[in-house]
Amino acid sequence: MSHGRQIDWRAIPSRYRRWRALPAWRKLLWLLVRGVTMAVAYVGFAAAILWYNEPTVVEAVGAGRESAWALVTLLGARPELLVLLALLVPAVLAAVLLPHRPDWR
Repeated sequence: MSHGRQIDWRAIPSRYRRWRALPAWRKLLWLLVRGVTMAVAYVGFAAAILWYNEPTVVEAVGAGRESAWALVTLLGARPELLVLLALLVPAVLAAVLLPHRPDWR
């Protein structure tokens, strides 16, 4: 069902040709920026979730009293946090990698 939306299929090949025409360093730079953005967003979301659910462990890791592996152990002990973090991966991927459309008509 299209619900009245029309896709301009002619725009896809032109965007693809413009992407193919870019130099290799620009493509690599784009992938690098997107990868770093995903990693930073994922770490930020994960830190917020862990800070909210287990602030004492996170504070201990931040102060150097515990190793960072304590957070991994925490995820194993609380599978609901692991599931929550696993659900963030597709959300972050979608937010970073999906093309941003200027017009959502």
